[in-house]
Amino acid sequence: MEIKLLISGNGDPVLICEGKLERSVYAVELDCVTRLLALHFYNTKGAVQLDCPVDEDLAAHMLTREYCAIGCMQNGKLADAVAVPLYINQGPQEALRD
Repeated sequence: MEIKLLISGNGDPVLICEGKLERSVYAVELDCVTRLLALHFYNTKGAVQLDCPVDEDLAAHMLTREYCAIGCMQNGKLADAVAVPLYINQGPQEALRD
């Protein structure tokens, strides 16, 4: 599944996925150390790490946000969208703020 991370016009992070997610997401997590994202799904233990590295400037911007939107595209059209809480992993966040 192809995944892109963008910033919306109002500054919120948006994950765009090609294809529909098989399970419902309840949160997106940013790991400040690895700068990778993970999805937390309902009725599942743990999280699924995405192959979507976040550059340093974007990661620092995400520290100021509380939500992340997720949009699923099918055949070039928006098939589903949801806004979920953005969790920040308790790593050395100061490194992103320098």
